[in-house]
Amino acid sequence: MPKTATVSREADCWYVSVQCELDVCEPRPNLGPAVGIDLGIAKPIVMSTGQVIHLPRTGEKERHKLATLQRKVARKTKGSRNQAKARMTAARFQARLARRRKDAAHKATTMIAKSHGLIVVEDLKVRNMTVSAAGTVDEPGRNVAAKTGLNRSMLDVAPYQIRQMLEYKASWYGSRVIAVNPAYTSQKCSVCGHVHKDNRVSQSVFICKSCGHMDNADFNAAKNILAGGIPDMACGSSRIAGRKQERSVVKRRSSALQGRG
Repeated sequence: MPKTATVSREADCWYVSVQCELDVCEPRPNLGPAVGIDLGIAKPIVMSTGQVIHLPRTGEKERHKLATLQRKVARKTKGSRNQAKARMTAARFQARLARRRKDAAHKATTMIAKSHGLIVVEDLKVRNMTVSAAGTVDEPGRNVAAKTGLNRSMLDVAPYQIRQMLEYKASWYGSRVIAVNPAYTSQKCSVCGHVHKDNRVSQSVFICKSCGHMDNADFNAAKNILAGGIPDMACGSSRIAGRKQERSVVKRRSSALQGRG
């Protein structure tokens, strides 16, 4: 039964969201393996299984086009009909980019929630990570242009939105989402546990200074994230986690059947 309706507008498109109250059955426990997920800029979604999910990014041509449309808005007479048309053109373009990002994120998070019983992500503080480096007049910031580009790329991936999607979709498909502390996940060796800032040689290369383990830096971080969500397991034991969960579910079902008899 419908309870509320919300009307919203994006550019020149109107949308109505209707909230309904439904009786739904509790989903069966998802028996899929556990997975750790590293959200980054170069590779948006990196899974501890080795799978990489690429999301559409706003390219240089699209940013240039958006800047051109925004300059056209600024050049028009303030309050004129021509300015309103130019503003609507820019808003329509921005809305199309946002829909593209959201559609890709929905497809990726649905696949992850369906395929895994436990999903471990980093508890990222996106607002703190994307604070401007401009500083003040008295104390101007450093590397402002580089930080601005980094912030733009981080918001383009939308890690908070991806986490929200995973959390509510996990409740649909019987899986769980755990957020862990992101500290040192990129500096820690997933084999021996040694932590050092020099372990991450570059954006993509990880070489442990203690045991010599070599791996892709993002894959190594995803394994550490998984281990942080399952403290009693080694980083590479996601399949074992799935089998343990399956055995426990089968045991609960068999006891329930015996009770009915």
